[in-house]
Amino acid sequence: MGFPQRSTTVLVLLMVLGLVGKTMADPRTSIAGLFCSKTLAVSGNDLAHNFIRTMGNLSSMADDHGHGTTEVGEGPNSVYGLVQCFKDLSSIDCRLCFAEIRSVLPKCYPNIGGRIFLDGCFGRYENYSFFDQAMDSKDSNVCSLGRKSSNPDKFNEVLKMVMSNVSVEAQRSGGFAVGSASTSLVSVFALAQCWQDLDKRLCNACLQNAASSIMSCSPGVEGRSLKAGCYMRYSTRVFWNLNQTAVHSSGKSNSLWIIICSALGGFLLIVAVVIWIVKAYMRRTYCDSLQDLLGSGLSAAISQSNMNFKYNDLKRATKRFDASNKLGQGSCGTVYKGILHDGREVAVKRLVLNTRQWIAQFFNEVDLINRVRHKNLVKLLGCSADGPESLLVYEYYANKSLDLFIFGYMAPEYIVHGHLTEKADVYSFGMLSLEIVTGQRCSSVGTQPGQFFLSKIWSHYKGGTVEQIIDRSYYGEEARDEILHVVNVALLCTQATPGYRPSMSKVVELLRSSTKIEEYLYQPSDPPFLDVLPMEGRGERDNSCLLPTEAATQSFSESSEWSIAGR
Repeated sequence: MGFPQRSTTVLVLLMVLGLVGKTMADPRTSIAGLFCSKTLAVSGNDLAHNFIRTMGNLSSMADDHGHGTTEVGEGPNSVYGLVQCFKDLSSIDCRLCFAEIRSVLPKCYPNIGGRIFLDGCFGRYENYSFFDQAMDSKDSNVCSLGRKSSNPDKFNEVLKMVMSNVSVEAQRSGGFAVGSASTSLVSVFALAQCWQDLDKRLCNACLQNAASSIMSCSPGVEGRSLKAGCYMRYSTRVFWNLNQTAVHSSGKSNSLWIIICSALGGFLLIVAVVIWIVKAYMRRTYCDSLQDLLGSGLSAAISQSNMNFKYNDLKRATKRFDASNKLGQGSCGTVYKGILHDGREVAVKRLVLNTRQWIAQFFNEVDLINRVRHKNLVKLLGCSADGPESLLVYEYYANKSLDLFIFGYMAPEYIVHGHLTEKADVYSFGMLSLEIVTGQRCSSVGTQPGQFFLSKIWSHYKGGTVEQIIDRSYYGEEARDEILHVVNVALLCTQATPGYRPSMSKVVELLRSSTKIEEYLYQPSDPPFLDVLPMEGRGERDNSCLLPTEAATQSFSESSEWSIAGR
């Protein structure tokens, strides 16, 4: 009976893995060390905004040059960033390595600094300039656990030789070198890399210190020295990219290199396939971890619904999140314009803070936004959680002036005097709440002259007939008291005098509790713009209520003839 094709493939892969284990090192995106500052940011939102811009700048630098530094913002929440790909990495490998940095380093947020050492690259951010640091208190060594050389004295001698050689060569070769030393019993391979922005003197000091401190790992078969300005590693097996380096060896290693290069050349293609399979498995495991974290509830519902988008589809739609498609960025991520395969234009929000503690918030945002429908809220089309980062997909709106939408939400004191305070936001929240409850636009005209949105609601409120203007899709006898409670709170938010409006924290408290409005300090009074007649020639957006009531005029201009348009 013939051996099944699938079994044959698995057997071949296992044989290859057995051979490759002798000649290949760990994946270059393996994390050697992650260190986060213990100090929290003064303003988390400011730090997040600057951090996102920093990561974007470093991504471009990694793509273009393989290294770079950047500075974003001012003051205690400014962010200084550095990226360094090791010189044996190809440009594609550098991008992949930095992608891992971008995925893991946000775990340090909202702390003011963090650094990550991978086996192929390094990334760091702080709220101060550190570009000339060679060593600091966070320097450390990472040594292999358990595995030691069977000939410790000879191993220590060869290790000392190769570390000295690679340090000297790196100083002569622009901050990077690899090398090896071997005897009949011991072979050691080493790599040294200084950050490109470190001057020659500081690079020399960093490498000398690293070469000395890494000796503490002997006779362990693996060792890494993680410094503020450089990185050194040794191993009993080759671990760098042979196609990208000129190896400087000493000892009886020529024949060894011929054997290694021949083996690598023969298995390179198969190894690439194996790595792809492993990464695909890890990606599935990552997605499974999301399912484990959230159970089979929302995440499963999203993946099985029409809200689910494939990560690769969104990546293609935005041309790999090309900078030319960038629409803007906020405290939680960057937004890109994308065109789906069916021609639809969408806005894709790329969430940078993609740690496990943010995953629940991500799905909560998907769930909450999907439940709300309003003309001034951008519609959420769906999300993607099957890739290395979480994405939200919104409707795309071409640029328009906010004046077309927000005039009716402006507080009276802002319209007249331009005074913008947190109580102006409370007014806007009240107007938005009334729109949602009534299903009407705040700029729509009533059936009788002067009965504009707010005055119409106020008229029903005083007459005890609020039920007549409630959106029937919401209204039901079982929800009557709750809806009336929301209307009462919203009217309180739209008071003419800012001091009579509750704070947003009080609004939340009132909405969550069964406390009656009558128990609050102030009662809702006439809205600021009540006695209004339409002005001829005004467009739809200008049909908002424009004339102040007696209660409101006390704090307004004494001018008797005036007209107001949106700022």
